[in-house]
Amino acid sequence: EIGAIHARILKALKKYERSKGKLDLKHELSKYDKRRSGHVESKDFKKVLLSSKYKLDLSESDAKELTKRFDRNRDGYVDYDAFAHWLSAADDIAQIEKKVQHYIRQLTKVGRDLRAVFNSFDEDRDDRLSRSDLRHTFESLGLTLSDAQVGAIIDKYDSDRSGTIEWDEFQKMANAGKETGRRATTGSH
Repeated sequence: EIGAIHARILKALKKYERSKGKLDLKHELSKYDKRRSGHVESKDFKKVLLSSKYKLDLSESDAKELTKRFDRNRDGYVDYDAFAHWLSAADDIAQIEKKVQHYIRQLTKVGRDLRAVFNSFDEDRDDRLSRSDLRHTFESLGLTLSDAQVGAIIDKYDSDRSGTIEWDEFQKMANAGKETGRRATTGSH
């Protein structure tokens, strides 16, 4: 899953930083950007990710998954700037999650059940939270997030890899970090 890949890369980058100093993957990838377009060929992207020099602890299938994710035009070129933003977005995710979870707890304390909260976030009423739904909800909470940050939250909780947050995934997101034994009211569907 993409969240696990993300976690492994961050862990490897921290380990690399402790022993050799900061590793700027965006800079390393830019060395292969022959067209100076912000994109590198898929083969070069994989070469950097799998290089023993950086010890990112990625498998061939991890590199393939990342290539698929960041080759947005499906033209064999990877947007390494988007990749770098995706990596850095995780730094803020824990803080964002805490704020969102606090907001959800406040709403459930005033009598709204968790399902009603989910429904209020679901602007287009399709029973899933899209990037747009989440972005607008977060903005209404006073959280202006980049696309990478919204994507990182989706990646973390989107267990079926649909690109959206469904009801069961929302429950996990809302209850993440709560002490065992405390539960939000979940309401019926």
